[in-house]
Amino acid sequence: MNPWISAATGALAGYAVLALAVLWLLNLCLPVATHEVKWQCEATFWLVALAYFAASFVAAFFARHGTIGIGLAAFAVLFLGHALVPDLAIVSFGKRWYLSAYTLFFALIPAMVGSAAAIQARRRRENS
Repeated sequence: MNPWISAATGALAGYAVLALAVLWLLNLCLPVATHEVKWQCEATFWLVALAYFAASFVAAFFARHGTIGIGLAAFAVLFLGHALVPDLAIVSFGKRWYLSAYTLFFALIPAMVGSAAAIQARRRRENS
């Protein structure tokens, strides 16, 4: 597949999961009292991590050449969209995302793991 099309496909997969995270947040997390802690609110960050994993995995899996770069491109497009689209920014890493450990744990690390998993999956598919 064309590298840019695979990056766009990966970013769209990530946006779809982020949209599900926003729906989850709005329907299951926000209608709680201020002092309550619910597992539904904590699960939102794991959905965000899944979105970044899915974006880089899909992009790197379908790219023919430059799988790491295409996975990073999908990550960058998803990250910018996550920061700039108001509905997706509901699930955010805070004002100073570059200082937040959540950005590392729930965005960057899943994206790198997704790219590595896609490379391994392609190697196994090609070898069998």
